[in-house]
Amino acid sequence: MRELIQRQRQTAAEVILELPPGVPRAPWLDEHPAADPYWTDERHHPASGWILGRAGGCRWIMAQMGFGNWRLLGVPEECEESSPEYGWCFHGPAAVVLAVNAWDPEIQDEPLGWHKRAGSPRRARMRHKDLTYNRPRCVHGSYFADGQCAVVKFCEEFREGRSR
Repeated sequence: MRELIQRQRQTAAEVILELPPGVPRAPWLDEHPAADPYWTDERHHPASGWILGRAGGCRWIMAQMGFGNWRLLGVPEECEESSPEYGWCFHGPAAVVLAVNAWDPEIQDEPLGWHKRAGSPRRARMRHKDLTYNRPRCVHGSYFADGQCAVVKFCEEFREGRSR
């Protein structure tokens, strides 16, 4: 347990370097993540964040949000400050790093392994190139395969069988 707690406190740079042997680093990930100034100041305590890389029109930040909750945040490149438009919660920094390392934000909507979406549903610019990965879902981000919209009880798209 103590080892797990220590692992949770590691920086993104330390975790990035701990990819399993033989696992290549995704080309869009920075080798040495830099601290994001907006997510490391007193205004957002206890959050602390690191820029993992840039791809798909966003700056991707890993932030510790407190209580063991880690998020991957997508901040549009044109945004001067750090107002995330997309976000997903993970159970620890290693889970974030492994998920983003296996993800291609240019063609895939969301990374795998998250337990909560904390932001707008994301649609990749070139999502048509990977329709198997990018399953059909409603405007609220709920997947049709799940049977109902998790956001709106009577979602028109579920009722009408439309998909995006």
